[in-house]
Amino acid sequence: MTQRYFIAVMTGAWFVFCIGCSTGGEPPQRALAQSHSVVVEGVEAAIDAVHSQEIVTVRGRYNPCRCPAPAFEVYVHGNWIRTILDGDGAIIDAIEDRAAALEVAPRLEHFRLTGKFDGMALFEETNAEYERFELVEFRVE
Repeated sequence: MTQRYFIAVMTGAWFVFCIGCSTGGEPPQRALAQSHSVVVEGVEAAIDAVHSQEIVTVRGRYNPCRCPAPAFEVYVHGNWIRTILDGDGAIIDAIEDRAAALEVAPRLEHFRLTGKFDGMALFEETNAEYERFELVEFRVE
Protein backbone atom coordinates (compact mmCIF):
# COMPACT_ATOMS: atom_id res chain seq x y z
CA MET A 1 0.00 0.00 0.00
CA THR A 2 1.43 3.32 -0.95
CA GLN A 3 1.62 6.27 1.33
CA ARG A 4 -0.62 8.34 -0.96
CA TYR A 5 -3.32 5.61 -0.97
CA PHE A 6 -3.11 5.26 2.83
CA ILE A 7 -3.53 9.03 3.34
CA ALA A 8 -6.50 9.11 0.94
CA VAL A 9 -8.24 6.23 2.75
CA MET A 10 -7.59 7.75 6.19
CA THR A 11 -8.80 11.19 5.03
CA GLY A 12 -11.98 9.65 3.61
CA ALA A 13 -12.58 7.68 6.80
CA TRP A 14 -12.07 10.81 8.90
CA PHE A 15 -14.49 12.75 6.70
CA VAL A 16 -17.17 10.05 6.99
CA PHE A 17 -16.63 9.85 10.74
CA CYS A 18 -16.98 13.62 11.19
CA ILE A 19 -20.08 13.90 8.99
CA GLY A 20 -21.72 10.86 10.59
CA CYS A 21 -21.14 12.05 14.15
CA SER A 22 -22.18 15.63 13.55
CA THR A 23 -25.59 14.75 12.09
CA GLY A 24 -26.62 11.57 13.86
CA GLY A 25 -26.75 12.05 17.61
CA GLU A 26 -28.54 15.10 18.90
CA PRO A 27 -31.73 15.67 16.84
CA PRO A 28 -33.23 12.17 17.24
CA GLN A 29 -32.61 12.25 20.99
CA ARG A 30 -34.20 15.68 21.31
CA ALA A 31 -37.18 14.59 19.19
CA LEU A 32 -37.60 11.46 21.33
CA ALA A 33 -37.53 13.51 24.54
CA GLN A 34 -40.06 15.99 23.16
CA SER A 35 -42.42 13.29 21.93
CA HIS A 36 -42.17 11.46 25.26
CA SER A 37 -43.08 14.61 27.20
CA VAL A 38 -46.07 15.26 24.92
CA VAL A 39 -47.34 11.70 25.49
CA VAL A 40 -46.88 12.00 29.27
CA GLU A 41 -48.75 15.32 29.31
CA GLY A 42 -51.59 13.77 27.29
CA VAL A 43 -51.89 10.80 29.65
CA GLU A 44 -51.87 13.12 32.67
CA ALA A 45 -54.62 15.25 31.11
CA ALA A 46 -56.70 12.12 30.41
CA ILE A 47 -56.25 10.87 33.97
CA ASP A 48 -57.27 14.29 35.31
CA ALA A 49 -60.41 14.08 33.16
CA VAL A 50 -61.27 10.70 34.67
CA HIS A 51 -60.67 12.07 38.18
CA SER A 52 -63.10 14.91 37.58
CA GLN A 53 -65.97 12.48 36.96
CA GLU A 54 -68.09 11.39 39.86
CA ILE A 55 -68.51 7.67 39.13
CA VAL A 56 -66.44 5.68 36.62
CA THR A 57 -66.08 2.04 35.69
CA VAL A 58 -62.52 0.90 35.14
CA ARG A 59 -60.73 -2.38 34.62
CA GLY A 60 -58.84 -3.62 37.66
CA ARG A 61 -56.59 -6.50 38.56
CA TYR A 62 -54.95 -8.10 41.55
CA ASN A 63 -51.24 -7.84 40.85
CA PRO A 64 -49.13 -8.05 44.02
CA CYS A 65 -45.49 -7.04 43.70
CA ARG A 66 -42.41 -8.01 45.67
CA CYS A 67 -42.05 -4.61 47.31
CA PRO A 68 -44.53 -3.21 49.83
CA ALA A 69 -47.16 -1.51 47.64
CA PRO A 70 -50.90 -1.84 47.06
CA ALA A 71 -51.71 -5.14 45.40
CA PHE A 72 -54.52 -3.79 43.20
CA GLU A 73 -54.17 -1.81 39.99
CA VAL A 74 -56.66 0.03 37.80
CA TYR A 75 -56.32 0.60 34.07
CA VAL A 76 -56.80 4.24 33.10
CA HIS A 77 -56.05 5.55 29.60
CA GLY A 78 -53.44 2.98 28.72
CA ASN A 79 -51.69 2.79 32.11
CA TRP A 80 -51.97 0.42 35.04
CA ILE A 81 -51.94 2.50 38.24
CA ARG A 82 -51.37 0.98 41.68
CA THR A 83 -54.35 1.92 43.76
CA ILE A 84 -55.56 1.75 47.31
CA LEU A 85 -59.12 0.40 47.25
CA ASP A 86 -61.50 1.91 49.76
CA GLY A 87 -65.24 1.71 50.26
CA ASP A 88 -67.99 -0.31 51.90
CA GLY A 89 -66.65 -3.11 54.10
CA ALA A 90 -68.67 -5.85 52.39
CA ILE A 91 -67.36 -4.90 48.93
CA ILE A 92 -63.76 -4.67 50.15
CA ASP A 93 -64.14 -8.04 51.91
CA ALA A 94 -65.50 -9.60 48.71
CA ILE A 95 -62.64 -8.36 46.54
CA GLU A 96 -60.06 -9.36 49.17
CA ASP A 97 -61.62 -12.85 49.30
CA ARG A 98 -61.24 -13.02 45.51
CA ALA A 99 -57.60 -11.93 45.85
CA ALA A 100 -57.00 -14.64 48.45
CA ALA A 101 -58.41 -17.22 46.02
CA LEU A 102 -55.99 -15.94 43.37
CA GLU A 103 -53.11 -16.43 45.80
CA VAL A 104 -54.06 -20.11 46.11
CA ALA A 105 -54.64 -20.67 42.37
CA PRO A 106 -52.72 -17.89 40.56
CA ARG A 107 -54.08 -16.71 37.23
CA LEU A 108 -54.61 -13.42 35.50
CA GLU A 109 -58.09 -12.20 36.27
CA HIS A 110 -59.60 -8.79 35.57
CA PHE A 111 -62.38 -7.06 37.45
CA ARG A 112 -64.82 -4.30 36.52
CA LEU A 113 -64.49 -1.74 39.30
CA THR A 114 -67.10 0.99 39.66
CA GLY A 115 -66.42 3.94 41.91
CA LYS A 116 -64.57 7.21 41.96
CA PHE A 117 -61.03 8.42 42.40
CA ASP A 118 -60.77 10.13 45.75
CA GLY A 119 -57.35 11.80 45.76
CA MET A 120 -54.17 10.39 47.17
CA ALA A 121 -53.79 8.23 50.27
CA LEU A 122 -50.81 7.05 52.28
CA PHE A 123 -49.97 3.37 52.04
CA GLU A 124 -49.44 2.42 55.69
CA GLU A 125 -46.47 0.09 55.22
CA THR A 126 -44.27 2.63 53.40
CA ASN A 127 -45.98 6.03 53.89
CA ALA A 128 -45.89 6.42 50.10
CA GLU A 129 -48.84 8.07 48.37
CA TYR A 130 -51.03 6.16 45.94
CA GLU A 131 -54.31 6.91 44.22
CA ARG A 132 -57.34 6.05 46.30
CA PHE A 133 -60.30 4.48 44.48
CA GLU A 134 -63.55 4.47 46.43
CA LEU A 135 -65.20 1.25 45.34
CA VAL A 136 -68.97 1.10 44.88
CA GLU A 137 -69.21 -2.20 42.97
CA PHE A 138 -66.97 -4.86 41.50
CA ARG A 139 -67.57 -7.70 39.06
CA VAL A 140 -65.31 -10.45 37.78
CA GLU A 141 -64.90 -10.27 33.99
